[in-house]
Parts: sequence; C-alpha cells; structure tokens
Amino acid sequence: MPSAITDPLSRRGARVDKAHRLEVRATNEPLVQQHTVLGRTYSYQSGTVTLTDANENAIAYLKNNEDQDLIISTIAIAAGNSTSGTGDLLVTIDRNPTGGTLFDDGSAATLSNFNFGSTNILSVDAFKATANGKTLTGGTRDVFRFRRTAPMVIVAQPAATVRLPKGASIGIFVTAPASNTSMAVDIGMNLRLDDGTDVAREE
Repeated sequence: MPSAITDPLSRRGARVDKAHRLEVRATNEPLVQQHTVLGRTYSYQSGTVTLTDANENAIAYLKNNEDQDLIISTIAIAAGNSTSGTGDLLVTIDRNPTGGTLFDDGSAATLSNFNFGSTNILSVDAFKATANGKTLTGGTRDVFRFRRTAPMVIVAQPAATVRLPKGASIGIFVTAPASNTSMAVDIGMNLRLDDGTDVAREE
C-alpha cells in the first residue's frame, strides 16, 4: 500500500526528485555547541603562577570522577616574559599522576560552566599550583609536549581529543627557560562530558 510523508502544519507532501530521492533540509550544529546548550561544557583555569627557577614545575592536575568520559578538547598555555631566562620553555604532560606536593600544597582550580544559565557542576578533582616548586609523581610521561619561546600564548588542540575515563587524570608541567628567575604562567582547558554522541560505541 503506498504511503506519503506530509507536513502536518502545511499539509504539503515531501518532494521527490527525478532520481526518486527525497528532498530534505537540515541544520548542522557543532557538537560542542549542543553540549553547551545542555550545560555540559566547562573550563579549567589555573590562574597565574610565577615560576622562579628553570626546573620542571607541576602547574595543573585534573581527575575525572564522573561516570561518563571527560573530554579535553583544548589546552591553552600563556607564559609571560622570563626574567634572565634564555632559550625555550617546555610544556609536558603526565598520564594518571598519583602523588606529589601539588596535592598537598596546591589549591582548588577554578572550574566554570560555559552555559552561564546552567547549574551543572563537574565531579572532578582539580588542583592548581599556588607557587613555584610543586610536583606530581607516579604518572606516565605522555608523548605530547612542545617547546616555545616566552612570552607566548599557545592553544594546543591534539589531533585526537584527550579522553579521561572515570578515575583517569592528567598533570601538566612547565619548565621555564634556562636561568629563569621569574616567569608568569597560566593554564586553561576546555572540557566536556561525553553523553555517547561523540563516538560510535561497540555493544
């Protein structure tokens, strides 16, 4: 029995071209925009930390306690002028740190929802360094790293977004240029929860 697709408001039928293809109109919306409307996108901010040496310093830590995967789509690093420093600064990342003075001496990082009308909050452990000399230990050094000349602002978007399943964590370190005695550093991350629409999953 033949059937028809009809708009209930205009009572007009759907169009079909000569090749018997149904004509449709669609509106594309970036996935991150949809997540923001739902109140599921967030930012992490370390605030400014002043590095007073050229050693490796732990600046930021984030652990996901949500049942859903937490996706880091962007990592932004800003570094000011280095006093007495020469050469490049180095940014490195560890997977799943388990200890260090950043846990004991750091403070809670600033988390905010990109949807200013949403009351959703993330269940995470989020710490930031409050001074020079903080450490994170027990993690695995990731291959994602880069060198830059200060001052600089860089927005790093890995080829594949960083995904933190429940219980996974990330630590971010900055090593100031050689002979540095003062350099201000800020780290930010754009975050969103995966509600299952990001990737197709096998049953």
